[in-house]
Amino acid sequence: MGKKYFITTTDECPDCNGTGLTENWRWKQYWSENPKGLSGEEFNAWWRQYVKTSIYGFPLIPDEEEYCYECEGTGIVRHEIELKDALKEIGLL
Repeated sequence: MGKKYFITTTDECPDCNGTGLTENWRWKQYWSENPKGLSGEEFNAWWRQYVKTSIYGFPLIPDEEEYCYECEGTGIVRHEIELKDALKEIGLL
C-alpha cells in the first residue's frame, strides 16, 4: 500500500459558533427550569441543590460561559482530509 497524503481544513466551531465559549450545562438547566429567573434566596436555594457552598453558606455558582471543549477555546475546528478527496471536492481530480 502506498503513502497517503492529508491536508488540514478548518471550520468555525459548531458548538460555540466561533466564540471559543459555550454555556455551562448547569446554567442551561437553570434557564430551562426558570425562564424568568429567580431572585434572592430562591436563586441561592436552586443552586445549593447542585453545587458546593462557600464557608459563608453561599452557593459556588459556575460562570455562565465556559471554555469550549470541541475547539479547545479557539473557535475553530480542524479536520484532516485525504488529499485525493480534497482534490475531488474542488474539481481537480
